[in-house]
Amino acid sequence: MAGQQELPYRRRDLIDTRKRQRSASPTPIPNKMARAIPGDAELRRIVYGHRIPNSIFERLESRWIELKDEAAKHARDAASNAKEASKSAARGIEIGKRCNQIHDLKTEIEGKEKVMRKLQERNGESGKLRAEKKDLEEFIETQNQLIEIGTSALRDQRMKVGRLEEENEGLKGRVEELETENGHFQDLVGQMGEAEGEELVGLALEAQAMRTLGMVKGLQREVEEKDAREARRVEEIVRYEQQILEERRKVTEAEQKKQEQAKLIEELREEVEAARLKAKEAENIAEEEGRLIKRLLELK
Repeated sequence: MAGQQELPYRRRDLIDTRKRQRSASPTPIPNKMARAIPGDAELRRIVYGHRIPNSIFERLESRWIELKDEAAKHARDAASNAKEASKSAARGIEIGKRCNQIHDLKTEIEGKEKVMRKLQERNGESGKLRAEKKDLEEFIETQNQLIEIGTSALRDQRMKVGRLEEENEGLKGRVEELETENGHFQDLVGQMGEAEGEELVGLALEAQAMRTLGMVKGLQREVEEKDAREARRVEEIVRYEQQILEERRKVTEAEQKKQEQAKLIEELREEVEAARLKAKEAENIAEEEGRLIKRLLELK
């Protein structure tokens, strides 16, 4: 009893975890310590064989639970960090792909800008030459008008010469016919002077028939000449219309080519603008993901 009173604590406050000789089970823990707590069995295994005061065991148990909670928290944080690191790695790969896409887009934009610059330079050169071209076109148009006037006058002159030549040929033919008819008439007159009765009537009828035949041939010749003049006139009109159609076709082709070039320039501008917007959007996404990765690294 004296030895027990000298102890700084009473024996009933002790927790004896040593095995008894008669029983393999440790001394039961008081009821307030018998609650089911995480790590309780492991803690008893660690302190097995030690005599620990109840108050110290409670503090030890509380600290043990705190350490367990901290370890679990650290494990969760480590798993979360590993998961975030995996996500960051995946994002890094995605950022790399997008950087490559941005590089490709920039290369494409540069190529299209070069094409646009070349087209603009050509446009500028065309603008410089436009005034000279306009003056030259006016000069050419004036010359064409003069040439057209001269050509028309020459054509009219040729037509007049052709008509005169045809009329001359016709007159020559008519003179020859008249000379022939005159010879026939003289012969008939000579014969009529010698003829009498029915022979005289026959000669008169023959002279009348020859005169009628000459008139018919003259009318046929005039009709043929008129038809030839109309045919030449129609041919000249057709040729003139073909020239007008050819000039209109050339003008239409030039306007169509100019419109196609303007359309091509506009399409290139739209493509370059779309590529710029796409590259800007990709750069913004890459910057945002870079900031997120930086924040994750700072949190670690």
